[in-house]
Amino acid sequence: MAKKTYGPVVRHPSQRFWSKVRKGGPDECWEWIGAKHPDGYGFIYAGPSYDKNVRFTKVHRLSYEMHNGAIPDGLYVLHHCDNPSCVNPKHLYAGTQQQNVRDRAVRRRGKEHRQNGENNDNSKLTEKDVKAIITMLQAGKRQGVIATAFGISQPYVSKIVHRKSWKHLWDE
Repeated sequence: MAKKTYGPVVRHPSQRFWSKVRKGGPDECWEWIGAKHPDGYGFIYAGPSYDKNVRFTKVHRLSYEMHNGAIPDGLYVLHHCDNPSCVNPKHLYAGTQQQNVRDRAVRRRGKEHRQNGENNDNSKLTEKDVKAIITMLQAGKRQGVIATAFGISQPYVSKIVHRKSWKHLWDE
């Protein structure tokens, strides 16, 4: 008679890794489709049997280690492709924090390079719309009514009110 086992079967993270990767061609990004942090980096439960100091590990680091060995002390695992959910070992390299900051500046990835207002490709509003929203807010209109009128969410109107979005228009 077979022995019964109870509880979850604990496998090494590398065994679970491949079931969560959408593998493309050798030069394409291999997308992590498992759990992700809000910043886009994938992570996986490492458990105490893998590394006693870490319970979770970022999957791009795991991919690097599976294909290249240990990450050298003091170095980070960086992406050539600027895609935080990519785990293709061809797109990963070990580098310093200084290299990462320099790459960010050269590739114009940081907050300081984001486009504001109408120049942002994701903007649903024009400056004219936001000026009308500000006028409506100053006249005492409710945020929910304004949101409905402009096809946006009430929390987005709140960001305008609290000058977290479109703040440059409040000073005009």
